[in-house]
Amino acid sequence: MTAEELQQVLERHRLWLEDNTQGQRADLSGLNLRRVKLRQVDLSQAILKETDLRGADLLGSKFASADLTSAKLRGSNLRRAEMVRAKLVGADLTGAKMGTADFSEADLTEADLGWATLRGAILKAAKLISADLSLADLSTAELTGADLSYADLGATKLAEADLRNVNFEGANLRRADMHGANAEGSNFTGARLSSADLSSADLRGAIFINTKIRGADLRAADLSGADLSTADLSGTNLQGAKLVGANLGGAKIRRAFIYRADLSQVSAKGADFSAANISGAKCSGANLNGAKFYRADLTRADLRTADLSQADISRTDLTGANLTGAFLYRADLSRAKLYTANLTGANLSEANLNLAGLFATNLSGANLNGADLTEAEFNGANLQGADLTGAKGMDMAKLTRG
Repeated sequence: MTAEELQQVLERHRLWLEDNTQGQRADLSGLNLRRVKLRQVDLSQAILKETDLRGADLLGSKFASADLTSAKLRGSNLRRAEMVRAKLVGADLTGAKMGTADFSEADLTEADLGWATLRGAILKAAKLISADLSLADLSTAELTGADLSYADLGATKLAEADLRNVNFEGANLRRADMHGANAEGSNFTGARLSSADLSSADLRGAIFINTKIRGADLRAADLSGADLSTADLSGTNLQGAKLVGANLGGAKIRRAFIYRADLSQVSAKGADFSAANISGAKCSGANLNGAKFYRADLTRADLRTADLSQADISRTDLTGANLTGAFLYRADLSRAKLYTANLTGANLSEANLNLAGLFATNLSGANLNGADLTEAEFNGANLQGADLTGAKGMDMAKLTRG
């Protein structure tokens, strides 16, 4: 198609947009328009199926409700373009420049946007199901309500993006940069987030059921009320993170760094915190029933009124921890270090304290009914008002009281 013929098509399309009884709707399907310059042109509702627009300059042009199914837009310039409700199913937008473009409600299912630039772009309620966005730059983009299920976002930049209520189910987000992003209420079920940067992100109420987040950076992230049940958070950095009221039931959090994080009121029944560093964390009122803390670091942790019944706390360091009023019924504390810990009023009935170190521990008013104290060290411990009825191994325990 010659430049003159193209201008005639555009003029007829302009008339059709003004009055559909006049002119003619543009149909440029299958045409070779490589490197064409069509800045600020209005092609709203035009048909461009399989059109070759590679390297085209489409700055500020309008493609609202246009059909660009399987169009070739690799390396094109779509900055500030209006693509509202456009159909781009299977389109190739690899390496395209689309900063601040508006793709609201556009259908980009299975589209290829790898290496594309979408900084500050608007993709509200857009469909990006199974789309390839690997290594794309979506920093500060707005994607509220978008569907990115099963999309490839490996190493994608989403820093400070608005990702509220986005569907990321089954998506690949490994090594993605989501620093400071707002993903409140988003669905990450079954997604892969290993080694992703989620530091300082707002993830309140987000769903991470059965999600792989191994080795991710979640420093200072807000996960309050999030559902992380059965998620794999092994080796993650949760320093200073906020998980108030979060659901961590059955989650794997082994070797994670949770230093000074806020886990108040969390539900982590059966979760595995083995070898995790939870030093100085706030865990008051948490449900940790049956959780595993084998060889974990809980020094100076706040576990007041926490439910640790039947939990595995063996060989765990609880030096200086506050367990006032904690429920430790049948908990395994064998070989645990509880030096200077506060267990005032704690329920340790039938707990296993075999070879536990309770040097200078405050056990005043604690319930040790039926507990196994074999070879436990109580040197300097405060046992005033403690109930030792039926305790086992009393003859072998070192009961020098403070």
